[in-house]
Amino acid sequence: ILLLNSCMSQGESSSGGGGGDGGGGWGAWASSWVSGAAALLEQEEEVEESGGGGGMSDPIEEQPSLVIDRGGSGTNTPPTPDEQTDGGGGLVYGDLAWVNGLLSSAKQQGWSAAEFLKKDLAEFASTVYRDTSDVASSTSRTLQTSLHVSDDSVNKMTDDVKALLGSLKQTVQSAASETTAACTFAPASTSLGLYVGLDSGRDDSGTVPATTASNLPSDPSQSRLSCLRKDKNTYISEPSDDEGFGQFQSTFQLDEKKSDISNILISEPDVRLFYSELVPSQVSHQTFWTRYFYRVWATQLEEERKSELLNKVQSSLHEDLPDWGEDDDDEEEEEEDGEEEVVAKQQKFDSRHCPYLDTINRGVLDFDFEKLCSVTLSPLNVYACLVCGLYFQGRGINTPAYVHSGETSHHVYMNLNTLKFFCIPDNYEIIDSSLDDIKHVCNPQFSNQTIAQLDTVPKLCRPITGSTYRPGIMGLNNIKANDYCNVVLQLISHIAPIRNYFLQESNYMNLPRPPGDLLKILPRRLGELYRKLWNAGNFKSHVSPHEMLQAVVLCSKKKFQITKQGDAVEFLSWLLNSLHLSLNGTKKLNSSIISRSLKGKMRVSSRKLIPPEVTDREELRRLYNDPDYYERAEEQPFTYLTIDVPPMPLFKDEQDQNVIPQIPLPVLLKKFNGQQEKEYKTYKDSTVKKFWLTRLPQYLIIYIKRFQKNNFFVEKNKTIVNFGLKGLDMTEFVAEDCRKEGETYMYDLIGNVVHEEEAAAAQSEDAGHYKVHILDRPSEKWFELQDLHVVEVLPQMITLSQAYIQVYQRRKQTKLEKMES
Repeated sequence: ILLLNSCMSQGESSSGGGGGDGGGGWGAWASSWVSGAAALLEQEEEVEESGGGGGMSDPIEEQPSLVIDRGGSGTNTPPTPDEQTDGGGGLVYGDLAWVNGLLSSAKQQGWSAAEFLKKDLAEFASTVYRDTSDVASSTSRTLQTSLHVSDDSVNKMTDDVKALLGSLKQTVQSAASETTAACTFAPASTSLGLYVGLDSGRDDSGTVPATTASNLPSDPSQSRLSCLRKDKNTYISEPSDDEGFGQFQSTFQLDEKKSDISNILISEPDVRLFYSELVPSQVSHQTFWTRYFYRVWATQLEEERKSELLNKVQSSLHEDLPDWGEDDDDEEEEEEDGEEEVVAKQQKFDSRHCPYLDTINRGVLDFDFEKLCSVTLSPLNVYACLVCGLYFQGRGINTPAYVHSGETSHHVYMNLNTLKFFCIPDNYEIIDSSLDDIKHVCNPQFSNQTIAQLDTVPKLCRPITGSTYRPGIMGLNNIKANDYCNVVLQLISHIAPIRNYFLQESNYMNLPRPPGDLLKILPRRLGELYRKLWNAGNFKSHVSPHEMLQAVVLCSKKKFQITKQGDAVEFLSWLLNSLHLSLNGTKKLNSSIISRSLKGKMRVSSRKLIPPEVTDREELRRLYNDPDYYERAEEQPFTYLTIDVPPMPLFKDEQDQNVIPQIPLPVLLKKFNGQQEKEYKTYKDSTVKKFWLTRLPQYLIIYIKRFQKNNFFVEKNKTIVNFGLKGLDMTEFVAEDCRKEGETYMYDLIGNVVHEEEAAAAQSEDAGHYKVHILDRPSEKWFELQDLHVVEVLPQMITLSQAYIQVYQRRKQTKLEKMES
């Protein structure tokens, strides 16, 4: 009775809907037949098991049931015995013995509907395969013409799409042919918007098992990475792409991968096994990890390219695919809306506005010191507290940063390596553009356009502290006795080619150096210091050279220290030579930025003097004919010129005062005119030398030798050297055969280091203090810098100082001068 009522109602709705293929047509009709048959069969089994079959003379054989889910509840469960009544509650299936024949007829009709469904599914799969293959082929031709995609990539994409459709077609056909199995059609999120899953039957509760994640295909990229890790050739063989591997090696820094290597060795047993087997017996530690990370990077890059290409293909397919029904479209739209909502919520969570941003105190932030945890002194995974400015390690539970956050309620931290912001202990990343200024202060970046404007566009910056400063004209902190280092660092920072070179990390970060080379960190620390000196967005008007000085102490093996006064010229000479070597410089003039900017050449003529105590004629004749006493000339490079100051008078004048003599700088430079001789004595012999310049650099450094060492102490010569700020003519000091017609040899002063002794101090280079005069090119003003003190000074006062080191810049020849020449 229930079966007849259900079929009649479904038949009426089918005939009223306009036929068997539209609206609720043959599919709904077949569903009603099959569902009713399955329900009655299961009731019969329950009645037979309980012994209440009574009137059933011909039990029905068990047959598999076909359940069709149209996207509603997701499962179709058979009605219980209590639900199988005629609505009035008086008639139960167990009392209807006469319905046996009717059930046999219903069974035959149900399997007829199942066969019809099987044929329809096979036709549906073939149609989908044919139509979608045509669209994929046309799309591949469009990609070749409009998107300029390579033939190999397009052909591979087309084959992949056809393989996917072929497997889909085979799955649907096999599912339709297996009439003894239960089939479940449910919408799933696949590349074509349809997923067909096969199930073996119902579970113990009588419901159809839901499709789980284990039924879905795994990520192919993870499979490739797993195979890559298990392949021994990954670590012992060179990659086939020599050019790509060479570029990767030039940018790869193994030191930055320490934490990743530790995690890999812990979580990947295959990599750990190969590492213990191959290192160092077959490959080195550096080679092992370089090859591994290169192949992982290449695999990920290839997957990204495939994904990008597949997305383009899918977008074209979705535009050209035929309409498969309004119901499926509605379901896909609902799924897409749901996915977009989840993504939006996730993005909102990742970039949500932290409620603690107003607690950041930029006035206490200082990124000039070494990046070490203030508790563990570890340089790994260090975070800066943006509320108090202290450094702490980690952000997990029981780490110093986590404990500090709980004790002080300081919640905003920045990773000093990745420059990412986190809220602790909530442990979520903060993405907010208002924090970009903190990133720029910690690691300033300069573009080519910004560098080109440093010497032309005047800037006056006002930091949080309130006192103004000009980029490049900033005080350096004197930790104890490092003023001799500060003046040299300030002086070199205003040599434009050297400054521009170190303002961009890409110029020196990836230079290859021998393992264990201490000089490797020197250019990095100098670059960090110069980027902070020339940064227009600092939070304070001075910079601490703490990290740079630590690198100096380490690289010089404690020859130069911050606790003991030193000689500025010795530090200048060591720093320039060390930078030249750390940048892979050689004896060639253009091998590094140091030699290109500062290296010059001079011709040195020398001859040995015959000792005055030799009076014998035979001995004199022999020495005259000795080649060692002939005059010899050779060409030597120089980084700076050393000029000697005449000695001060020994006696006081008529006013009983010590007279401080004065002498012009060009007079002292006559030492290099090729005619003036100077005697150099040693404990064995004496040599007379003459100097003549053959090549002048773009920036000329002059060292005025003021300290003389005798048997008792070191004495300073206070003679005033008169010099002009502009127009130093070096033409007469260049050898005539080396002068180029039309080339100018005029120099202008840009920096002047002064040594001043204290009133009660001893006469030595260890006593007194240093300061430097710097020309601000955009404003054409002179400034005096002594540690943290920065004041503007009149140009006339500079010429009265006791100059010690001077830097001159070669004038650029004007167009008129070029035309005249």
